[in-house]
Formats: sequence, structure tokens, C-alpha cells
Amino acid sequence: MTGSFTGGAVSRARRRVGGTADRFAPAGGLRRAVAVLAGGNVVAATIVALSYPIVSRLYAPTEFGAFAAAVSLLSIVLTVTCLTYDLAVPLPEDDRTAGDLVILCGLATLVVSALSAAIMLTTGERLLGVFHAQGLAPYWWLLCLAQLCGGVGVALTGWAIRFRDFRDIATARISQSVVTAIIQVAAGTGGAATSGLLAGDALGRTAQTARLSRSATARLLRAVGETSVARLRWAARRYRRFPLLGSWPTLINAIGFAAPLLLIVAFYGAHTGGLFAFAQRLIGAPVALLVLAVSQVFVAEAARRARDGSADLGALFRSTLRRLALVAAPLMLALAIAAKFLVGTVFGQEWHDAGMYILILAPLYTMQLLSSPLGGTLDVLERQDLLVVREVARIVLIIAAIGIAELLSLPAVWAVVLLSGAGTLAYLVYGAITWHALMAHQRTRAARAGA
Repeated sequence: MTGSFTGGAVSRARRRVGGTADRFAPAGGLRRAVAVLAGGNVVAATIVALSYPIVSRLYAPTEFGAFAAAVSLLSIVLTVTCLTYDLAVPLPEDDRTAGDLVILCGLATLVVSALSAAIMLTTGERLLGVFHAQGLAPYWWLLCLAQLCGGVGVALTGWAIRFRDFRDIATARISQSVVTAIIQVAAGTGGAATSGLLAGDALGRTAQTARLSRSATARLLRAVGETSVARLRWAARRYRRFPLLGSWPTLINAIGFAAPLLLIVAFYGAHTGGLFAFAQRLIGAPVALLVLAVSQVFVAEAARRARDGSADLGALFRSTLRRLALVAAPLMLALAIAAKFLVGTVFGQEWHDAGMYILILAPLYTMQLLSSPLGGTLDVLERQDLLVVREVARIVLIIAAIGIAELLSLPAVWAVVLLSGAGTLAYLVYGAITWHALMAHQRTRAARAGA
């Protein structure tokens, strides 16, 4: 019964996303791709948002804080589970090499999953205890399932981006949201605590990966039908800059995203961490979904232009930034004002303080919306060296802000104020470094053309 309902909901949502894209964007164009992904992400976010008034009344802030800390640790691992070979999948000119990269992603994911399971079995309770989430230690297998399915999903997303299968990506994201919402609500209604939230997350990732595999399997099997160890070694060497140089900044980037929540949970407790995590979900989820949609389309188009030596990456960068700027300010202003007055009423009075956190974090998320979608420029240009500089600068600023708050024994709200200021500055630096790399590339190409 649940499976039938889930499949029907996803099918209807997919048709609606496709129909909306057909009306507002030309087939095959960049605008259409953004419309499909953004539309799917909006549907997915709406599904999750509709579940929040129920979820917030089934789970306490303390339970949500412990869950958010565990998922933040998971997100750090997921970013490097493919050793960032997934970022290289759209780049090769032939599908065989791209398929070999997907295989490398899968092998890396298996290794990382095995290591994760070993760590959770041996030191999981102590590790989670640092972030007041030791109650999740018996459910280590759910975390490992989320990591394994999430890693395969990352690889398949890279494959889908290569072929501009943006509707499949959007549908998979909707599938994840539907399953996550159903499981979390059902588990909470049945009396489950933090484990219910974790089960919903793990099974949601599983549903997303299953949906992506349905559309990718046939084409992927054709591409890797004659693969060999020699071919895999060649692909690994050809794109070695991604794991050797790209994994570290990607890992640092993930730590930078997860560190604020993890540090606030560690320093201020699971209850405060739960309020902060809920605020991040309410304001960060729509931003993250829009960032994901735009960045995936941007990388696909930027990779195509990079392969075509006559294309202008700078023009794509500027036009994308301009369109984002027209969206970012009004979106953040509307979200911040609405949250300040409505969070307690909609989600329950015990979540009231999350509305204040959203108002404080609005400048940070505005800059994230402007800067992050264009960050894939460095991957397209294979400037992973600058990725390290960019991510180290960001994480130092963010961790320093919360560290100062703890050192001065400031209340949690002031820690969030410092965090927002540091994050806003970090994203300004983020964008400046990306623009510098693009201009250097343009100058080099112009010099070669004139030689």
C-alpha cells in the first residue's frame, strides 16, 4: 500500500515537473535544464516541508539535534566516498572512459563503506558521544546503509549529469523526499525516537539511488561492457588530480558545512543543536536545493564549453551570477521575515528560537546562493590546487567564529551571529578565488590563440 502510494506520488510529481518545464523553458536549453532540476527540487523540498509540522511535534529538539549531528558526520564521509571521481564523469569525450570512472566511484564507495562499518563497530559510541548522539550507536548499520547508497547515488548523479538527464535527477530527489517523509512520520507516530529520523534518512537515500539506477543501468552497461583493469588504471591516472587534489578541498568543504552544527552541539548541547539544525533545514534546504540544481546544470554546460575551445566560460559565469543575484536577495528576505514570526506557530513553541537563528543566518545563505553554484568552475578547469586554498580559508573563518564564542563563553545566539558574519565573509572569498581562476584561464587561452 505504501509502495503504491509512493510510486504514484512520485509519478505525478514527475509529470508536473516535466509539464512545467515544457511550458516555461525551451527543450534542450540551459534554461529548461535549470527549470527541470529546480522544479524537481522545489517539489522535493515542498514534500519535506509539509512533513516538518508533523515531525517537529513527534520529535523533540534534543532528538533532532542528535540526529542532525550523526547525519552531519555522514555527510562528511559522503563527499569523498567516490574520491571525487564523480566530478570527472561529465568530462571525458567518450562514454567508455566516463563509465570506467563510474566503476572507480563504486569501488571507492565499497572500500569507504567497509571502513565506516569497522569504525562504527569499534568506536562508534565514543565518537557519537562527543556530539551527544551516543544513543544512535546501536543503529550503526543504518548509517552505513545511508553511506553506501548515498555513495552509489553520487556516482550515478555524475553519470546523469553527463547525459543531461536532469529530469531523472529531479525525480530521484523527489523519491528520496517522499520516502524520507513517510518513514520519519510513521516511525515517530509509532514512538520511535532519534532512530526513526535516521531510518527515514537512510531509506530515502536508498530510494534515490534505486531511481537513478533504473535510468542509468542500460547505458552504463553498454559503456563498461569491455572494461578491464588496464582501462580502469588509465582512467584513474588520467583523472588523478580529482582524488589527489580534489578530495582534500572537497573534504574540507564538507567539514566547513558540518562544523558549525557539530561544534554547536558539542559546546551547547543537543537541545540547542537541534534548534540550530532545524533553522538550518528551514532556510538551508531551499537554498541547497537551488544551489544543487544550478550547479549541476552549470557544470554540465561549463564542461561542454571547456571541451569546445571557442566557447566563452566567462560569459556563462557572469550570466549565471546575474540571474542568481536577482533571486537571492528577495528569497532570503522573505524567508527570514516569515521565519521570525511563524516558526513557533507552525512547528510548535518549543521550536520558537529557531526562527531567530534563521533571521541571523540569512546573510550567510544569501552569499552561499550567489557563490556555491559557480564553485564547480575550478573542477571544470582542473584547478584543484585553488580548491584547497578556497576551502581552507572558509573553514578557518567559520571554526574561528564558533571557537571565539566558546572561548568567551558567549550565549548560543551570539555564537550564531559570529558564525553568520564569518560565513558571509568566507563566501565572498570563495567567489573571488573562483573568479580569479576563471580570468587566469581566459587570459591563458587568449594568449595561446594569439600565438
